[in-house]
Amino acid sequence: MNLSWLVRTFVNVMWPFVDSVTKSKVKFCTPEELGKMGDVAPHVLLKECGGNVDVSRSGRNELMIVAL
Repeated sequence: MNLSWLVRTFVNVMWPFVDSVTKSKVKFCTPEELGKMGDVAPHVLLKECGGNVDVSRSGRNELMIVAL
């Protein structure tokens, strides 16, 4: 199930109730933009977002972090 529409709807419904100070601290961006901004260290970002963390899936739908 693609949850992006569900998350987006939840944020849009709740956003008017969020404090203005908190709103100023929140950034919405794509994974590509996240890697380019430099706000997050590469050792905590997935490779697909421009980081160094390699995550592979096993046969039982479990996430396995290979390198941090």
